Amino acid sequence: MKRKLSIGIGLIGDSKVVMLDEPTSGMDPSARRATWDLLQGEKRGRTILLTTHFMDEADLLGDRIVIMAGGELQCCGSPLFLKNKYGERREGEKEEWVERVKVWEREERRRRRREKWVER
Repeated sequence: MKRKLSIGIGLIGDSKVVMLDEPTSGMDPSARRATWDLLQGEKRGRTILLTTHFMDEADLLGDRIVIMAGGELQCCGSPLFLKNKYGERREGEKEEWVERVKVWEREERRRRRREKWVER
């Protein structure tokens, strides 16, 4: 109920920019769908900036999607662009983003080890 109230308060002022953090987190599927319908209807003439962990939500609501990991931008584009670039591949073909995540994780582990060493 609090999430719905927060969304309503954000939209009621007819502001040009609305920021929503995980607007459908914790909602049941029917409430999520109703919220998506509401946001679709309210986005004309506005910028709605939302954070989400649900890729289906980002795909449905986003005109542009930004994917971040570790506080850094990983990729940005329309849902169609991102699907074409990073979407499902044929069996046996490695996805480019999987390799990028592995490299990022390796670099992040090294960075953390260096920071711990410097702190000692």
